[in-house]
Amino acid sequence: MDDEPKPKLIERGPVGSQIDTFECPYCGTHFKRRRDSVKTGNTRSCGCLKELRAKSFIPDPNRPPSNDPRYKVWVNMKQRCLRKDHPRYPEWGGRGITIDPEWVKSFNSFWEDMGDSYAPGLLLDREDNDGPYCKSNCRWITPKESSRNMRANVHVSYLGKDYILVDFLDEWAPKTGLHRQVLANRLKKCGYNAEAALVYQNPEPIKVEYQGLRYSLTELANLTGMPRTVLTLRICSQNWTV
Repeated sequence: MDDEPKPKLIERGPVGSQIDTFECPYCGTHFKRRRDSVKTGNTRSCGCLKELRAKSFIPDPNRPPSNDPRYKVWVNMKQRCLRKDHPRYPEWGGRGITIDPEWVKSFNSFWEDMGDSYAPGLLLDREDNDGPYCKSNCRWITPKESSRNMRANVHVSYLGKDYILVDFLDEWAPKTGLHRQVLANRLKKCGYNAEAALVYQNPEPIKVEYQGLRYSLTELANLTGMPRTVLTLRICSQNWTV
């Protein structure tokens, strides 16, 4: 019992309060409990421990520490597929993605099958995106390879060639001098096509005259100490003079 992981203190409560915020050692959820309850061992999880024990979900006694990247891969895989309250469950367990029963029971079983090909920084991937987590369907890949395999990946067409987003950014961000994130945001968040994303230029900042000199609204806000949002509203929307 004493060897079981204990909740990690995340944040102390207000002065005079006995309620602190902890991180569950089994599922990573943040929860609030009385600190004396955690200190005495009466509270050992966010409440998921009973269910995890029933499912033989408890890690092996000789597993790596909970902050070990290898162990996190195993835990995250099970959370996505087995915990219905997990935010990513609809994309995995809710879609019928299952896990080898021996992997569910034991980290060691998972690692015996997958450990030989692991290297730090690699991600666990299923070759058949609709298939289970099992030895015959799993491999380790780089984050870049993973981004290419995502079901929700953005596809871009430009100059007669079809790209996935990461390849488009690799080729055209250096050629145009645009920052990768700027280009990605234009394509994903703003809905630009490739031509518009590559040629769009931010408009010139508005300049206003003040005491014989011209300033941008940011410069004027810094000079006067007035919030830029207030200046923008008054000058651009309400047509105030400086």
